Amino acid sequence: MSIYRVFYWLLSTWIAVNSANGAAQTQGAVQDEALDSSGDSSDDDQQLDSERLYWDNVDIYLVTLSRNEVFYTGGGHSLLRVNDKNRRQDRVYNWGTFDFADPGFVIKFYQGTLNYYMDEMATSKYFVFTQQYFRREYLQDKLILTPLQKIRVMEKINYWKQPENNKYIYQFYKNNCSTKVRDILDYAVNGNIKDHFDSMIGDTSPRGYWRQTFAYWPAAIFFTDLLFNNEVDKTLTKWEEMFVPIMLHKHLKDFFTVNDSGEVQENISLFSESKVLLEYTPPVVSPLNGHQWFAIIWGGFLLMALGLFVVGKRKVSFKLLGLVAVSWGIVATLYGIVIPLTSVLSDRMYWHWSVNLLFLWPVDFLFVWAGVYWLKGSVIPKRKKFLNKWLPRSIKLHAVGIIVFALDYLLGVSQTDSYLTLVYVITLYAIFLAFSHFAAKYATQN
Repeated sequence: MSIYRVFYWLLSTWIAVNSANGAAQTQGAVQDEALDSSGDSSDDDQQLDSERLYWDNVDIYLVTLSRNEVFYTGGGHSLLRVNDKNRRQDRVYNWGTFDFADPGFVIKFYQGTLNYYMDEMATSKYFVFTQQYFRREYLQDKLILTPLQKIRVMEKINYWKQPENNKYIYQFYKNNCSTKVRDILDYAVNGNIKDHFDSMIGDTSPRGYWRQTFAYWPAAIFFTDLLFNNEVDKTLTKWEEMFVPIMLHKHLKDFFTVNDSGEVQENISLFSESKVLLEYTPPVVSPLNGHQWFAIIWGGFLLMALGLFVVGKRKVSFKLLGLVAVSWGIVATLYGIVIPLTSVLSDRMYWHWSVNLLFLWPVDFLFVWAGVYWLKGSVIPKRKKFLNKWLPRSIKLHAVGIIVFALDYLLGVSQTDSYLTLVYVITLYAIFLAFSHFAAKYATQN
């Protein structure tokens, strides 16, 4: 064997050995890296499992309080309950708190700039407090939410906990305790609640819900109905009508769960547990609405006065007519002043210029002035030239106003729901105007 062959054999052997060692080291490094990676993945899985376990022990509920006979709580109430079993914390969050001691409370309420607050309270304490002061039914519905969706709910709640975020301007059917809860839950499920309900036509209008909600107070329904304009007469979508707490409960009961990818699971209801925590039998609602009571009481005196005048009981007739004229004149004058002022000074758009201004005028104090004389059982003295001149003219202009009012409703020009006003108020008002015009003329002839 030559020296060259020996050298070549030694070189080849050295290269082969080193290549094998390099491959072994590379394989070992890859195996080590794989083991390390497997360790990291295991840690991530454990963390995710820990987080899931944590949020599995957090239950979120929609709590709905029924309407009752207390005026400012008569619309019902919606709130969220969060029971965190990990921390042994069970708390409720509600967006329906306001402060009667708020400086300028009445003015802010009138202007529509009154602040409402998000309030947090222990669940047991809240239930004891509300049961003590506000008797009503309590409905509780457990929400089926993923851990991520629960995190989103708490994200919004923690946002509202911050002092700079804690208040908002309340609006009757656009921004209230129920819409706040609705919006938080909608955010948690990637906007699927709005997407589902916003194209569905609801049952009625804000005015309709107002009449239903405050049916315990017929007088309040009557007087507020005269304030409202056509903004409250559009039919709402089911998304919009969730401003009513019981409608939020009703519609979400018909909704489904949503996964984290935003897909609606139509075979699984959003509510997993529904309980009546406290039963409540509400008072019997009057079978007559406010407009019908107005027709019976005010119209009753008016028709009685007319009947007495026909049978010759002029003095008693004028006294009753005076009572009718003074009462109507005060109300009409106030509305004739308040509605225009509200249109300028208040942010409550639904109280702005109303079709009711066709018959509610600031100059209706003339009816009060004339009514004072009629209450004495006498006619208007001839020496009251201003009253004798302008009362008949005002009556004639009012007659034109109520004709336009009737045509507006029949033709749907302003699309105002003024049916009750037309039937129970305007018809009697026409009789009142005719009788008052005759009484005014009677004064100049006698």
